[in-house]
Amino acid sequence: NPSSLDSSFITEYANTNYVNIFYNISDVRDLIANSDCFVLPSYREGLSRSALEAMAMAKPLILSDVPGCSELIIEGENGLLCDPRSSSSLYSMMSKMLKISHNDRISMGNRSRKIVEDNYDEKIDINKLLKFINVDLENPNEVGDDRIFNAIAANHLYKPPHIIIDFGTATTFDIVNLKKK
Repeated sequence: NPSSLDSSFITEYANTNYVNIFYNISDVRDLIANSDCFVLPSYREGLSRSALEAMAMAKPLILSDVPGCSELIIEGENGLLCDPRSSSSLYSMMSKMLKISHNDRISMGNRSRKIVEDNYDEKIDINKLLKFINVDLENPNEVGDDRIFNAIAANHLYKPPHIIIDFGTATTFDIVNLKKK
């Protein structure tokens, strides 16, 4: 969030060898694909879409230990947690990640991908929903689409058939089918 940084900081560090600042990115897949680790130092978070995107692209994570982020990390297996509002804790976790071998970071990233596939695939939620409204999953066409939609809408449980990822543009894709480049 550039508005939370002093403009002199942005001017001083933009386009150095250490910091790259990107504006108005319509598709972050290349940036994530070319990174070794995804870092999100957040004070508070819902379920972080950006962290899920990085996990779907098999990246290890460093996230703040706050609700919405901490649920995504199995400490040491797919990432590391830092204390919120603590630059020293963030520095410590980033230093720790740098000491992890390249192959181990790849393994951590693969674990991230597996967590997303096992827990955040839309099919899991859809199947739970269909069971909830008593749809026969073996013979779903016998029920009829209108009945399914009406039951979902009546229970205020409607979920679109894909996860929308908002990068500030109309880019939309299923997070679990997000492919590594």
